Amino acid sequence: MEIGIVAPINWTNPGIPIDGVDYMKQIKNIASFNDDLNFFILNFESIKEDGDVIFYDINKNEIGNGKIEDFCLIHFLDFEPSNNISESLVQKWHRINSKLKQFEEKKILTINSVKLINYCFEKKYLTEIKDDEVNFIQTRILKSGTNFEKIKQEYRNGSFIIKPLNGESGNYVFEIESISIENYLKMCDQSENLIIQPFRKEVQNGEYSMLFFREKYCHAIVRTPVNIKKLLPPKFNITKYIPSTKEIEVGNKIFSLFPEKLDIFRVDFIKAKKEILIMEVESVDPFHYVIENFREYSEKIGAFYKMILN
Repeated sequence: MEIGIVAPINWTNPGIPIDGVDYMKQIKNIASFNDDLNFFILNFESIKEDGDVIFYDINKNEIGNGKIEDFCLIHFLDFEPSNNISESLVQKWHRINSKLKQFEEKKILTINSVKLINYCFEKKYLTEIKDDEVNFIQTRILKSGTNFEKIKQEYRNGSFIIKPLNGESGNYVFEIESISIENYLKMCDQSENLIIQPFRKEVQNGEYSMLFFREKYCHAIVRTPVNIKKLLPPKFNITKYIPSTKEIEVGNKIFSLFPEKLDIFRVDFIKAKKEILIMEVESVDPFHYVIENFREYSEKIGAFYKMILN
């Protein structure tokens, strides 16, 4: 069974890691504990309109060419960054979505459907899902270019942040009280929609992440910020976390509330006055934060792939 995994690697020299996560090492480790599966890393940027794709064959340790429909299952582990440094966030996601449509049109089996990936990308769950047992952070989504002074006036009392809907890595996050018109316009250039949320100081105590394979809990970590200066892109200490039964139940409840079945997803939350406040449900290439017990994780994800295929 051929598993195609979308992840960024050094395509010029696959043996040399690129900045960030060493996905080559991670996927080779997964393959080493799942001999009955054949793993290929797909070059997402190389995908053509006819489905041609460049891949790296983990078993043969070589680069090859094929079609995206050659693979039994595709897992979008992490989308590759663009070589275009001037690309905005909205341009990035339009580029990604144009390629994702091919998987949907060709009816290729993917970890999280393309429809669900787009639903999560648009953060619709933050405003659409209502349930007494799940507490999402208060969120408002509005169009980029909404009158600047009106926003400043409406949110003049209290501490609120504004950021691009499709933001990442803590970039372009501003406090409404102090944002300038120049920064507001720069942010609007990045995204078609913006998010307004209250700033929660509890984030400084740590943000918790639980990984699930459908309704099955896998593992969890806590990210504690090293620099706690407000709104700066943070650096974190990452440590293992053992969630409570209640916290795992919240993850399972989220699974049941989504409009489609989540395959692999991550629930990010903070603890606020003994409540679990959900900050995000990540299904668009959710980072897995594997910091220990790699064999256990590899065996679990391998078993999950086989369950999906069977």
